Amino acid sequence: MPKLNEALDADLGYIQDHTWLLARATTWEAQGLNNSALLRGKELIRAKEWLGKSEGKNPEATALQKDFVDRSVEIEKRNRRVGAAIAAVVVVALVILTTIGVLEGRRATTEERLKVATTERTIAANSYLIGDFEGARDSYKAALEAVRQLEPNTEEWSVFATEDYRSKGVDIANWLANYGQTCAQLRDYDCAEEQLNAAITVDPNGLDPYFLLADVYQVQEEVSSAQDIVQRAGEIYQTLTVPEEEDNFLLLEVRAEGKIAYSDHHYDDVINMFDMQREGFRPDQSGADAGIFSSYFLEMTYYLGRSYEGANEREKACETWQDFVSVAGQAPPTLQLLWMRDMMSYATTANNACK
Repeated sequence: MPKLNEALDADLGYIQDHTWLLARATTWEAQGLNNSALLRGKELIRAKEWLGKSEGKNPEATALQKDFVDRSVEIEKRNRRVGAAIAAVVVVALVILTTIGVLEGRRATTEERLKVATTERTIAANSYLIGDFEGARDSYKAALEAVRQLEPNTEEWSVFATEDYRSKGVDIANWLANYGQTCAQLRDYDCAEEQLNAAITVDPNGLDPYFLLADVYQVQEEVSSAQDIVQRAGEIYQTLTVPEEEDNFLLLEVRAEGKIAYSDHHYDDVINMFDMQREGFRPDQSGADAGIFSSYFLEMTYYLGRSYEGANEREKACETWQDFVSVAGQAPPTLQLLWMRDMMSYATTANNACK
């Protein structure tokens, strides 16, 4: 009875954070204490807050967890110093450009606007990689506004889809798609749809925006819209000779069909589709990009677990949630998709309920 009472008195949120932090710290240790596995941003704040209230609690913080958080804090401070130095250089450069513009009494030249656009786009891409999605969104917006000023008499993005602009570093369809993907990370789905549809309009044969837009619709459970996008992508795919896109398109079809089956409560269909399919994306077996494969694996595992629950197969569901939590704890920082966090939260709670 004392052990039972102790477990009942434990703070469930505290235990969940302990499990999460221990998994991340263990991954860091297994990767040879590589800095790429350290915590950043909101995750680091979460870990520091947990560590600050861990004294005297059960389970206690381990030495590995403490070392992991301390090293994460140290590296984040160093990165901030580097970032501040870079920002200072950028500010000085912008001040110089502004001063030159005022002194010469003229509008910025095409070359200067292109430089602003490509610089903001680079900042946006780097911000996205470190999980600063708000910063990435603002920089993509600034980059596109700078491009827009190059052709002020038109609102059509297609005028920038020329070889001349591409040779100057402006790949407008790709920029719009990346902007849309960033908006999706922030759950600004109206923005995401607008930018991704614009990217498709500029380059109807580019399949990536279709994949991203289908994901946006599926996240919002807009099943018919997702089906339409998958069908449009399929029609485009049939007209192209792009063997390197075949796996992406087939994966899009499987993911879409599985989610649609889940929304229709066809749990056996989901289990049949995802149970084996997801194994091809298990990160420790793929040897491919860990972020992308972790995302696909966790997404399929989430719907598989929910389907086992819907089919009243508790033992299978618990095995699936345990698998999800194990892989999620090893996922790289670049995986921190906002809609994936909802899945992680549900899976963690479900896994704890199985114990």
